[in-house]
Amino acid sequence: MITDINKLISPRLLEVIKFIEDKDTLDVGSDHAYLPIYLKNNGFKSKIYASENKIGPFNNLKKSIKFFNMENFITPILADGLDNLVDVKQLVFTGMGGFLIANILLNGQKFNWENKIENMVIEPQKDLYVVKKLLIDTFNFHEVNGKYISEKGHIYPILVFKKGKEQVSELDLHFSSTALKNNDKILFEYLEKKEKELDSINSNFPSNKTIKNLEIVKEALKKYGR
Repeated sequence: MITDINKLISPRLLEVIKFIEDKDTLDVGSDHAYLPIYLKNNGFKSKIYASENKIGPFNNLKKSIKFFNMENFITPILADGLDNLVDVKQLVFTGMGGFLIANILLNGQKFNWENKIENMVIEPQKDLYVVKKLLIDTFNFHEVNGKYISEKGHIYPILVFKKGKEQVSELDLHFSSTALKNNDKILFEYLEKKEKELDSINSNFPSNKTIKNLEIVKEALKKYGR
């Protein structure tokens, strides 16, 4: 069994960690708690909680915490989303889709999380538009940082949100606006690949939805001088 957390944590999570601030944190859907374990192993001083919503994954989470002797530093929580939200200032969501993150945030409104959280780091594996629109329009959070990463042939966005209103374009809702402003190279790769894919679909099976998605991608590519 691998005993070095540095060998267990994925490059994707390492990129997410770069955006996590040292403040009391809840890692939602923490899986084997590798992210909290890595943080604590590398000088993270604030409280950190790791949650899962099913007993099997929760037991795996607890086993990892015990194996790495982190019982005094990481608190495991069996909870559905933000149910029984602990007193934290930061939320982290990784390894799940945008619809799921959005549902967790909506269902957690009864705990008034939007008036407690100072920093939120999300890594939606799909449907970024859904969760970003919700955070901006419903909860008055705005994007302060973002980038794209590539892992095992897939490209994922990482975005950071803080409280505060923001006026955004329709284009900004589909991608990380920070990444677009910074001419993120991996986002550019994604856009070029998506353009070819949508062009092919539109040639064979044209639809209004495909045409609209293609227009959005082409508009984003203009930010790169295309």
